Formats: sequence, structure tokens, C-alpha cells
Amino acid sequence: MHSVVDYVTTPTPDIAVAPTPPPAAVADLLRTADMPADDLGRHEPTTVWTAGIAGEIQGTAALEQYECYGLLRSVVVAEPHRGHGWARLLTEAALSAARKADLVAVYVLTETAADYFFGLGFVAVNRRAVPPVVRQSTEFAELCPDSAVAMVRELHV
Repeated sequence: MHSVVDYVTTPTPDIAVAPTPPPAAVADLLRTADMPADDLGRHEPTTVWTAGIAGEIQGTAALEQYECYGLLRSVVVAEPHRGHGWARLLTEAALSAARKADLVAVYVLTETAADYFFGLGFVAVNRRAVPPVVRQSTEFAELCPDSAVAMVRELHV
């Protein structure tokens, strides 16, 4: 007699660049996760990626460019899809775009996901070591508390 095993599969999301300005669903997702949303897309250039199933946005990530540096922000996946690699897909899309733009490093601020970003090759840095042009971003200067961990991933080493 053969046993039947039910496999729960998570669909692979469609990763896409969001239109400008990003859809309201992106801001809604960020607010649900208690992340800043109101300023997203105000800095130019900013690229926002979405992860979706059947056209419904279930994840997002954004990359703001500051001279030769990037600021990764707004990486979030809706609760039912967490733990299935969606945030990694979104982050890798942003890092790939950063490489194509010849950025030398990408920074991120996080209050809850330092271990996650460490696993993606980011390392913690003192906030004062972050280039001034990035520190002047709304994310650094106003939105994220001093307790947020600053991290960097060098791209062209």
C-alpha cells in the first residue's frame, strides 16, 4: 500500500517593476507591516518592485539611488507568503539593478531583519560610516530610529 503525501506548494510570484507612482497596494502592504510608506517614490531615482500572484501585490522592495550608492528599503512580504523566498527574490532584483547601474554599495536600515540581510551578504556598519549623501535620505534622517541597524553590501569588490 502506498501512502499519499500532500505537498503544499507556494506559487512562484511574478516579480515586476511597479509603475510610478507605486500602486496604493504597495503603501497598504507597508503600513500593514508598520513600515514607512508615505515617502516611497518621492526620491528620484527610485525603483519599486512588486511580487504578485494573479495580479495581486503580496510583496515589495525598493531601491533609491544616491550618486554611486543604493538604499534598499521597503522589503516586505504579506504574512501568508513569508518564509518562501519571496523577499530574497525581491532583494535580488534590487541588487541586480544596482549592479547594472554600477552602484558600488547598497545600504539598508532594519529594526527586525539584520540576521536576514546578513544571510544575503550585508554586514553591519556604524551609521556614521554610511556616506553622507545616503544619510541625508528621508529613511536615514527622519523615518528610521537611531536603534535601526545600518548594513551595507559592497557590489564591486
